[in-house]
Amino acid sequence: SAASQPLFQFSLTTEQAHGTSVAGVAVGQRNENAAASGVAYDANIAFRRIGAAGFEVRQGDLSTALKPFTQVEAETIDLYNNSWGLLPGFAAPPDSITSIQDGKNLGSTYVFSAGNNGGNVNFGSFANLMDVISVGAVNRDGTRADYSNYGASLFVVAPTDLRTADLLGAAGYTDGDYTDETAGIGKHPFNGTSAAAPIVTGVAALIKDKKPALTVRDIQHILAQSAQRNLFPADAGWSGQAGNLVRHSPQYGFGLVDADAAVLLASTWQPIRTTSLPLGWQIAPGAIPNNSPTGATSVATVSAATAEGRLADWVQVGLDLAHDDPKDLRIELIHRYTTSTGEARESVSVLADPTSSQALPPATVRNWTKGTSEDWLFSSAHLWGEPFEGEWLVRVADSSTEGEALHQFNAWSLKLNGVTQDPPTRPLISVVA
Repeated sequence: SAASQPLFQFSLTTEQAHGTSVAGVAVGQRNENAAASGVAYDANIAFRRIGAAGFEVRQGDLSTALKPFTQVEAETIDLYNNSWGLLPGFAAPPDSITSIQDGKNLGSTYVFSAGNNGGNVNFGSFANLMDVISVGAVNRDGTRADYSNYGASLFVVAPTDLRTADLLGAAGYTDGDYTDETAGIGKHPFNGTSAAAPIVTGVAALIKDKKPALTVRDIQHILAQSAQRNLFPADAGWSGQAGNLVRHSPQYGFGLVDADAAVLLASTWQPIRTTSLPLGWQIAPGAIPNNSPTGATSVATVSAATAEGRLADWVQVGLDLAHDDPKDLRIELIHRYTTSTGEARESVSVLADPTSSQALPPATVRNWTKGTSEDWLFSSAHLWGEPFEGEWLVRVADSSTEGEALHQFNAWSLKLNGVTQDPPTRPLISVVA
């Protein structure tokens, strides 16, 4: 029932300046004199207020609030920018955001800020879903902002500390009509992942303008292939091999969003054919040993006949755990497979770790239990482009030395999502690290 659903509070700044600056970054009118134009400055914009700081909302009501209210809205609005978060996390929506189809049967594209608490995006309500684009923040020098959330479901990053629209005069962030690129007396940049997200929303609008018939999964593939990695350290946990077209880092997602490259790729893009393979619940070994890096591991195998040559993009994992303090856990998704040239490979995607869990308020970390209203899916884009075929393992390791009787890994579920053929390749337009 609705009354039994958990209550969540909005974590956002509710003064009007925040929404004004978000809109300015995404679609602000071109103003060369002010050196402050939106990414998609010819796009139209609409606003929706769904809550306020400290405002309590039930899980089902929030999911309903995110959907188009009318058929006209569904047919008119292609993208939704969400520069806000929730406290606590784990507000698992009852259905996937993009199950709501618009009049063109393409679904809406939702962009979410990854969050500003330096924790794991996979613990963030909505931002961890495979149907959305989660955006982290990088500083002006290209380094990851230390507050920007990270993890296997982080999609791309974008700059922060921006000059953009502000409330007029001293009513907003600054004493002027625009935010500043640096802080000072009467000066303030627009920053945080709230500032980074509308950059990507603007780029997604440019992609849709170039080719309106694209779905959110098409847009995701375009952003993944066109993002730039050459600014970032080579040791940032990138997936795959040097020279691969697509690589993912828990720190930077697929890289820095690149509007020019994304629009160029969109101009020749052929829609992908999506597919999925749900493997259901797998029985796990039971006890999780204390203070053991090897932990408890369970494996599921996908044969070549079952895989049918399909390639993964998003992988989703559900867990049935019993643990008195889940923030002590490190949870890994491991994929072992053989390449077409006979090379054995192993990829590891970290879904949760003690460091990221500790960075969140304690109330956001709880047991994950199969078959209850508290179901939670971890999502990973880190294995993007790998074959369905092979061994898929989940490892749960416990760093604590107490409470052994309550440490149980009971079962896990796996759903492989991907494409039925290689997505189109882009022209080489930059050197990647």
